[in-house]
Amino acid sequence: MTKKDLLSIPQITPDFGFGSSMSIIPLDTGDSESSNQRNIASTSNQQMANMDAYAKKSIHAMANMADINNQATEQFYETVENISGFKSKSRGKEHEATMEQFGDAMTKVAGQQMLGTAKIGSAAIAGEVSRQPYTSYVKKNALQRLLGK
Repeated sequence: MTKKDLLSIPQITPDFGFGSSMSIIPLDTGDSESSNQRNIASTSNQQMANMDAYAKKSIHAMANMADINNQATEQFYETVENISGFKSKSRGKEHEATMEQFGDAMTKVAGQQMLGTAKIGSAAIAGEVSRQPYTSYVKKNALQRLLGK
């Protein structure tokens, strides 16, 4: 008999059941079912679709945030390499001391800028993740699309 791991997390599949019309509450349109039961089933299905949408958005957001972090790190590395190259080209003690001081200051500035930009980008992405999915769509006619309504 295999021991069941009570703390294991079920595997998340790429489709998350989104749009699968699976419901924990069967949506039977028989006459014997009350309108209240149909409303509960419909609301439940909509809530599950919202949860699936949030899950998909979260996973996509985390991948984008990882890309931002990787890009910031690579860019910072290149910047530090360039600053180090200029510092090594300095001529004379006074010039070397000035370049060393300026290079250190620029390294800190570049780090702050890249870190700040990465934080802003990640915060904006997180804001999109937390945005409520649209629950109803109204089909627009040609005139409404033309007028931007």
